[in-house]
Amino acid sequence: MREHFIRIEVEDGEVEQIIQELYAAQEKIYQCYNRLISLGVVTVKPPAATDGPANQSSFSSSLTNE
Repeated sequence: MREHFIRIEVEDGEVEQIIQELYAAQEKIYQCYNRLISLGVVTVKPPAATDGPANQSSFSSSLTNE
C-alpha cells in the first residue's frame, strides 16, 4: 500500500491573517443580517414543532443568537 504525503508551506503569519479576514467577514455578514431584520426585510420565526436543531442550518441558528 502506498502512503501519500503532502507538504504545504505558507509565509509566516499568513494563516493567522486569513483567519482574521474570515472573522471580519463573518462579523460583516452578521451586521448586514441584523440590518435586514431592522428594515423588516428578514423576519425570524421560531422553527415548527417538527423541526428540531438537527433540521436547522448552523448558519441561521448562529445568526439568530447574535
